Amino acid sequence: MTTMQVQKPQPSEPVSLGRRIANALTDFIHRFRFVLWGVLASALAFLVVWFAWSEITRRQSATATRQVEQAQRGGSSGGGGTTAPATHRPFADLEALLKGKR
Repeated sequence: MTTMQVQKPQPSEPVSLGRRIANALTDFIHRFRFVLWGVLASALAFLVVWFAWSEITRRQSATATRQVEQAQRGGSSGGGGTTAPATHRPFADLEALLKGKR
């Protein structure tokens, strides 16, 4: 019978620290690539929703400000010198409607 020869490990050249870090980072990215894609997609979705939300609230604020200014000027027409009387009751129509139904 023949004996098998066992190869002894050859002493390899020392690997630099930069190469070790690069290899570790590459292995990490390769193992967790789907998780990293999910994190990237969720971050992108968050940014889109945040931008849309900020635009919507900005427009609502501008609309509310415009409506308040129009109400202070005396109506939706925006026409000059008319002001609401001092005894103006904003819910007078609603009160009259409720009293009429009782």
